[in-house]
Amino acid sequence: MSTTFYKTQGAGNDFVVFVDFTELTPQNVSQLCDRHKGIGADGVVNLYQISEALFGWDFFNSDGSRAEMCGNAARCVVRLVEKIFGYDEMELKTAAGIVKGRVVGAQVQIELSLEKTSPQKIETPFHGKYPVGYLINSGVPHFVIPIAHPYALKKEEAELAPLIHAPIFGEPGANLTFANLQKHPIETVTLERGVEAFTLACGTGVLATALVAQHLSLNQKNIQLCTPGGSFRVILNDNRAVLEGPAEIVYKGEI
Repeated sequence: MSTTFYKTQGAGNDFVVFVDFTELTPQNVSQLCDRHKGIGADGVVNLYQISEALFGWDFFNSDGSRAEMCGNAARCVVRLVEKIFGYDEMELKTAAGIVKGRVVGAQVQIELSLEKTSPQKIETPFHGKYPVGYLINSGVPHFVIPIAHPYALKKEEAELAPLIHAPIFGEPGANLTFANLQKHPIETVTLERGVEAFTLACGTGVLATALVAQHLSLNQKNIQLCTPGGSFRVILNDNRAVLEGPAEIVYKGEI
């Protein structure tokens, strides 16, 4: 028996989304995400409706592990809910709390509540190569490292990826987000936990970078950022944050 899925992407961060499909396991998630032998994706979502415009999800990274939150996957879900259920505003229940979503033309916004904690400045575990970084939870933990040329780090992916699980970050590890905070818009790229590689965009990484930028320059509340896959805007107001960027349904298929 075949099952319908939707291939979605937000600034190049791509996801396979099912609706009311309960047979996902870590093994078949990793098979689905395989870019040579599967559909190919950075993650997999099972979306289900709770009531009216309230939805829930099971979110899996490409290695089959679960994550509390994924900003771009949430925005892709908002776009899909608009198409399938007709809501241009909705709420998504995640392990990181309720996320509000809305479609604004070609852009999709999510709004979420954040803990009132400042980024923690600590020495990096990178043996002096990048001296300091800022640890912050933007739905999931991120370690934001200021660097002049973040996009040039792709060639160092194999060397840097194991540091996601450096002891300083504790058992779950942390996403590594590299950012040029001096540029406008801010350039940022993330080595994602559970993907163990650089992705074209990371929504929570963009959000973490904006929080660090605000911490270092307190007057910043409307922040423009770019990733290798596309551009974003983050609006910060007290303990609320809005993440805005592109999201689209690439195609519908059966497997």
